[in-house]
Amino acid sequence: MKKWLFLAFCGLLSACSQSGIEELNTPMGGDTPIFYASVEGADAESRTYLDETGKMRWTHDDRITIFFGENYNREFAFVGATGTTAGSFEQISTDGFYTAEKMAANYAIYPHAAKTILEAEGYFKCTLPATQNYAEGSFGLNANTMVSVTKSVDDRFLQFKNVGGYLKLNLYGDDVTVAQITLQGNNNEPLAGAAIITPTYGGEPTLTWAASGTTQVLTLDCGSGVKIGQTEEDATAFYLVVPPTTFEKGFAVTITDTEGKVCTKSTSNEQTFTRNVTKNMPAFEAKCKAPNSVPSNQIWYTSTDGNIVTLYKTGAFGVAIKSNTYTDGKGVITFEGDVTTIGRGAFHNCKSLASITLPEGVTTIGENAFYGCTSLASITLPEGVTTIGDNAFQGCTSLTNITLPEGVTTIGKYAFRYCSHLASITLPEGVTTIGANAFFDCRSLASITIPESVTELGAGAFANCSNLQHFEGKYASDNGRCLIKENVLIAFAPVGLTTYTVPEGVTTIGQYTFYNCTSLASINIPEGVTTIGNYAFRTCTSLASITLPKSLTTIGELAFESCTSLVSITLPEGLTTIGANAFYGCTSLASITIPESVTELGAGAFANCSNLQHFEGKYASDNGRCLIKENVLIAFAPVGLTTYTVPEGVTTIGARAFENCESLASITLPEGVTTIAFRAFYRCTSLASITLPEGVTTIGDDAFEYCTSLASITIPEGVTTIGSYAFRDCTSLASITLPEGVTTIGQFTFYNCPSLKSVYCKPTTPPTGRVNMFNNNASGRKIYVPASDDDSIIKAYKAAEYWSSYASDMEEYQF
Repeated sequence: MKKWLFLAFCGLLSACSQSGIEELNTPMGGDTPIFYASVEGADAESRTYLDETGKMRWTHDDRITIFFGENYNREFAFVGATGTTAGSFEQISTDGFYTAEKMAANYAIYPHAAKTILEAEGYFKCTLPATQNYAEGSFGLNANTMVSVTKSVDDRFLQFKNVGGYLKLNLYGDDVTVAQITLQGNNNEPLAGAAIITPTYGGEPTLTWAASGTTQVLTLDCGSGVKIGQTEEDATAFYLVVPPTTFEKGFAVTITDTEGKVCTKSTSNEQTFTRNVTKNMPAFEAKCKAPNSVPSNQIWYTSTDGNIVTLYKTGAFGVAIKSNTYTDGKGVITFEGDVTTIGRGAFHNCKSLASITLPEGVTTIGENAFYGCTSLASITLPEGVTTIGDNAFQGCTSLTNITLPEGVTTIGKYAFRYCSHLASITLPEGVTTIGANAFFDCRSLASITIPESVTELGAGAFANCSNLQHFEGKYASDNGRCLIKENVLIAFAPVGLTTYTVPEGVTTIGQYTFYNCTSLASINIPEGVTTIGNYAFRTCTSLASITLPKSLTTIGELAFESCTSLVSITLPEGLTTIGANAFYGCTSLASITIPESVTELGAGAFANCSNLQHFEGKYASDNGRCLIKENVLIAFAPVGLTTYTVPEGVTTIGARAFENCESLASITLPEGVTTIAFRAFYRCTSLASITLPEGVTTIGDDAFEYCTSLASITIPEGVTTIGSYAFRDCTSLASITLPEGVTTIGQFTFYNCPSLKSVYCKPTTPPTGRVNMFNNNASGRKIYVPASDDDSIIKAYKAAEYWSSYASDMEEYQF
C-alpha cells in the first residue's frame, strides 16, 4: 500500500539546493513545468506516514492534482525516491476541462481525483472519502486531504496544508480481530462527501460542506482484519482523518470484528477536531458482542410523545399484528409472521412517529406508506428493499437525510414530495426509475447525482427544489446546471442565476423544469425548441423577458402561470397550441397577439391577466376586447371597463373568461348563450347585475363564486345543471328561484350566502343534491317547494338524500 509521507516545510527548505530552486522554472518533458512540494506536519502525532527516524517522507508515485495556467485537472506523480525529503512532481495525464479562465496562481490538491473541480473563484469542489483504509501506524492512502496555492503562476513551490485533524484510537482486547471502525456524531454532523475547500497562500485552508451529498459516518476499513493487543500496555493504534468538526453532543465509535460482533464507545460531551491536530483517545478494551437486530416479525420505532403510534392501516403488512407496545422509549410492533411489505397507507399521517427501523426481509415500501409523517426524522431501510412507492414519504418534513439500500430500483411518483428539509440523499446504482415529481419541493437539496442505471426520469422530478446548485451523473449537462434526456430539458438547478441560456440541442422544455424559479429574470431559448411543457415557467415571478424561438409549436398548460413580471411576449408564427391557463395570472401583460397558426387555444389561457387592454391577431374580436373561438368567448381584456356586452354569436362563456374582473359591475349576454362554464365570473366582486338568456342550460362549477355584490339573478327555465360552488360566497344574494327543469345541484352551490332568505324550488321531483348545498345561509331561511294535495312533493324533498338536512326549513308553496 502506498503511504503519504509528511515533511515539514522547514525540512524542505533545508533539503532543496539553490540549483534545485532554479530548476523549477525549467520545463521538463515538453512544455509542462515541474513542481516541488512540502507537506505540513507539526509533530509526530500529526503524521500521515512516519519512518523509523520519526521524520516525514514522500513516497514514490504519490499522486496529486495541479491546476496551472488554465483550469485543467492535471494528474501529477512524485518521481523522487521513496523516503526523500524533497523531489519533483511531473504530469502524467489531463483528466478534464472546466474553464479557460487564466489564473493568478497554481493550485494543487492531494489526493488526485478526476472529478475535482477548481472554480474560478479559487476554491476546490471535491469529495472527502467516507471510507479510509487501515495502514499500520499510519493513515491510509488518499485519506488525508491537503491543498496548496502558490504565490503566483511563476512560483513552483507547493506548500501543502492539511485540511483535517486526526483521531487516534488505542484498542486492546482478548482475541479480537478488528474488521472495521466507524465514527459518527451524536448530532449527525457531516464527516465526508461533497466539500468546498479554499486554500490560502501562507495561511490555513478552510472547509465548508455542500448542502447535500455529504455523509455522517466515517469508516476505517481494516481489510481482512487487524489483530489487536491484549493489554492496555500493548494497545494497537488506529488513525482516522477527521475534517474540522465540533460534535455538539459528542460522538460514537463502533468497532466491528471479523465475526460481525460489535462494540460501541461514545461520549456525550462536546468534542472539537481542529485542523492538523491529533486527538489521542485513552486506550480502551474492545468487548465485542453480537449486534442487536430487528427480528423479522417486528418493527421498532420511537414517537415524539412517548406513546404507541396508532397505525392508519393495520392490514397493510400482509400479516396480522400480534401486539403494539411502547416501553423504555421504544415502540415494538410484533406480527404473527415475517414482515415483507410496508403496504399502502400503513403509517399514513402518523404525525407522532419520530423514527422507525424495519426488519430484513422487507422488499417494498408501498404507496402513501409514510405520507404526512411530519415528525419522522430517521428511518432505517433494510438491504432487501427494491421499491419506494408513489407518495411513500410525501410530506415527511422532518426527514433530513435517508440512505436508500443498494437494491432499490424504483422511486415512485411524488415519493419524497414536500420533504422540505431533506438535505441529503444518495441514489444507489441500480435505480432505474425516478417517478414524476419524486423530489418536488425538496427545497433543502443542493445537489443530486443521477446513477448511470436510471432509464426513466419523470417530469418535475426535481421541480421547486429552490436550493439546487448542481446535478451530477447521468443526464447532467451544462456544467451540472440541468438534466437533459433525449433532448428534453427535464430539470434545472436555479441557485445563483438570474439569467439563463438553454443549451443548444434541446427540443423540449419539460414539465415543471423552471417551476417557481423566482429569481430568474430572463431566459434565452435556442432555435430548435418546439415545445414548452406544462407548468414549465409557472410562478417565475421575476421573469420579465423571454424570447420564444421561431421553431416553437406548443405552449403547455399553465406554462407561464403567475409570471407576474412578464410585461410582453411575442408568440411566433408557427405556434399551433396554447394550453389551458397558459398565461393565467400574468398580471403585467397589457396586450397579446395570437398568431394565425394557432389552432388550439385552451380555456383560461389569459384569465386573471388584470392589466390586459386588448388582443390582436387570430380570434381577436370586438375591437380586441376578447378572444372568440368557435362561438366560445375564451378570454377578455378588462382594463377600463365597468360594463360589457358580449358580442352576438357567442354560445359559451368559456372557463375563467371573466375571472377576477373585479371592476366589472354589469354584463349583458346575448340570446344564444347556452353555457356558463367553470369559473366564468369567479370573483367578479363588483358584478351586481347580470341577465341570463332563456337558452342557458348549464351553470358550471364556481361560475359566480365570490360575486359578493350580486344581489339577484334569474335562472332561466331551461337550466338543468347548477354546478358545485356556483354561487358560493355570494354574500349579497337574497333570493333564488330554481326552475322546474333543474335536475342536478352540486356541493356547496349556495354555501355561505348569509343574505339568502328565500329559496324557491319549482321542480316537483327533488333534484339530485350534494353536501352543504344551502349551509351558512341567512337565519330563518325558507326553502319553498311545490304544494300538492297529498303533500307527496314536500315529503319527497324531506326524504331525499342531502335535501333531508333542510327538512325543518321547508314549506309548501303554490307556484
